[in-house]
Amino acid sequence: MKEKYVIDAGPLSLFFAGKKDVKKFFEEMYNNNVIIYMNEVNLAEFIYNYISKVGKDIAIARHRYIRNSPIRIISPNENITETAAILKSKYSYLSLADAYLIATAKKIGGKVITTDEDIEKTKEIEYIKISLD
Repeated sequence: MKEKYVIDAGPLSLFFAGKKDVKKFFEEMYNNNVIIYMNEVNLAEFIYNYISKVGKDIAIARHRYIRNSPIRIISPNENITETAAILKSKYSYLSLADAYLIATAKKIGGKVITTDEDIEKTKEIEYIKISLD
């Protein structure tokens, strides 16, 4: 069975910046060894953050790249939304996007790839923390 990962907005930005710690997951995905998922909420977070860093045109081009890649984009459904809401109420420090990230990982039975320390604090799922350095 292939390893499943749910990628957060931060590591996705680092992938486009060429960070090797993230690139290896994408190489494994393109070699059909792992599956990478992303939730629509976290994808929106990536796009708006990327617009503020590099501009709308580049952000939209990256968005199109993601949509045409093997990344499996998951739309929030009733189960994911309910789980995200419960997580957000349980951990007030979590952003709503992070609650959706964790809920998606729980739904697919995968590990989160993140730069966010708040994910670690919940102890709700397995995760891989990517350094911003």
